[in-house]
Amino acid sequence: MKEEGRIRKSAQSTGVSFALVGFGLQPDEVTRALGIEPTTAEISQVKRCGTSLKHDCGLWCYDTAKNFPGAEEDVGAHLEYLLSLFRPLRGRIEGIRPRPNAFVHLRCKPVGLAPLLLVPQIDARHVAGIAELGAALKVQIWV
Repeated sequence: MKEEGRIRKSAQSTGVSFALVGFGLQPDEVTRALGIEPTTAEISQVKRCGTSLKHDCGLWCYDTAKNFPGAEEDVGAHLEYLLSLFRPLRGRIEGIRPRPNAFVHLRCKPVGLAPLLLVPQIDARHVAGIAELGAALKVQIWV
C-alpha cells in the first residue's frame, strides 16, 4: 500500500522518468550495470502478444520527482538533470541484454497563458538527448 501511494504522488508531481522495460530484463542487473539506484524496480508476469503464455517482464525506472535537487515545477530542468545522469551511460544502456525498450516520460502542469502554449518546451538538445538514449517520449499534462 505504501508503494501505491508513492507511485500516485509521483504521477501527480512534476518530473521526468527514464524507464527500461523488457521480457527477461533483470532490474538488479540493470542497477549494477548503470550504478544508479532506481525509483522503481519490479518483475511481473505479462502475456506476450499473440500467446496465452506469461513471461517475466522487468521494469527499471528512475524518476526525478523524488531525486531532483532544484526547482520542483520546471520540467525542462528535470529533463536536463535526467539527461545529465543517463547520457554518459549510453554505452552501458546499449549493453544491457536482453535489449530493453526505453522510455522518457515527462509529467507537468500546463505552462503558459494561451491554449496553444499549454505544453512544456522541449528544445533540440532535449530531443537529441532522448534520441541518444534510444527512448520513446511520453508527455503527460494535467490540469
